[in-house]
Amino acid sequence: MNKEPVTLKILIDDYLVDAYQKFLDKFNEKYPWITVEPVLNAGRERGLAEYQKKLLENGQSADLAITFEYYHWIEGGLMEDLTPYIENDTTINSSNIVEGNLETFKFGEQTYAVPVFLDTYWFYVNTDLLKSLKLEMPSNKWTYDEMVELATKATDKSIHQYGVDLSPPITWYVKSLYSMANGHADHPFFINGNLTESVIDTPEVIADLQWMHDLFSKYQVIVSEKALRTISGSSFFQGKALFVVAEYPPDPRWSFGWDVLPMPRGTKKQVTMHQITPMGMLSASQHKEEAFKFISFFYELEMQKFLAKDAKVTTIRHPELDQYLYEIDHWKGKNVDAIKLSNAIGYHEPIIMDSVFHTQYMPLYHDNSWKISADEFSFSDITKEIDNWSSKKVKFKPNK
Repeated sequence: MNKEPVTLKILIDDYLVDAYQKFLDKFNEKYPWITVEPVLNAGRERGLAEYQKKLLENGQSADLAITFEYYHWIEGGLMEDLTPYIENDTTINSSNIVEGNLETFKFGEQTYAVPVFLDTYWFYVNTDLLKSLKLEMPSNKWTYDEMVELATKATDKSIHQYGVDLSPPITWYVKSLYSMANGHADHPFFINGNLTESVIDTPEVIADLQWMHDLFSKYQVIVSEKALRTISGSSFFQGKALFVVAEYPPDPRWSFGWDVLPMPRGTKKQVTMHQITPMGMLSASQHKEEAFKFISFFYELEMQKFLAKDAKVTTIRHPELDQYLYEIDHWKGKNVDAIKLSNAIGYHEPIIMDSVFHTQYMPLYHDNSWKISADEFSFSDITKEIDNWSSKKVKFKPNK
């Protein structure tokens, strides 16, 4: 590779720039002739794909992008096919990459992005609160019934104490993970096995949604959106919740004992979700060799350890990675097996190249997420919109 100094531009949503800087710095340490800089203000007012189109109109281009809006990137013809780069990359071809990982964003014969890391979801437990309530720490095979039982015993609204903190994953993801664990959906977001339609309107899934609604309205073990407005900050961070669902490392500011558990078992199996961070190379880049080197860097063992320390799911298999989890300071003395299990039972978020999925179904999915957690909506308000969706009998186009 040519080692003449090169500066690459990467498109990242503004709110993520600070979090990604450590990855850019890590790469520059090893490859000092290649500097990767975020395009500041790219994530404001318009999507990143639209920002790249604007750059092209002005005779400019970024080199790389975090392509969360993958549908818009690929539809707009902005991405380079990574297939030949992957086939010739010594790092990727010498790594034991988790099966299917490189095919996540493969459409037909083209691969337009790869997951550079994955975030997975687990439960943090306030062990001080658990002990004060004289409750036992569950095993890694715990169930959703056990979770509700413990959350109920921990809830005391008179002191603003709840069984489960209202974090975004609770309503966004846990509701469909619960259905998957019960065998009622094959993929997150209530999607069927071949990713061609939603099963959100089936009686079994409706019952699972009712279960989630009951956690707020019947059992009241989770603070509602309305009640949350009267509480300052996260209940869990303040030591006022037994559980929180999260995908991030523990916060050193926590002033209480804590541990970690995997997502519970349902009636059929135990599952969690891997949320994908995809990275692609822009077809208009003038530095494609160096740009792919940055993508490939995420599959190096050194970087995989760095990601593991940041609570990311590693995308390769290596004995050193399994051992390394026990060496990370914030996991020492904790339930490391829960982290390892979470990495093993995760399903990738579904990648569906269909406009109806993105413009109609996902807004419905997220809208009823909010309604489930808000006091001002009854369960019939939620099912009404689902019934309207069901009447259209919509199928998603298979990825080809």
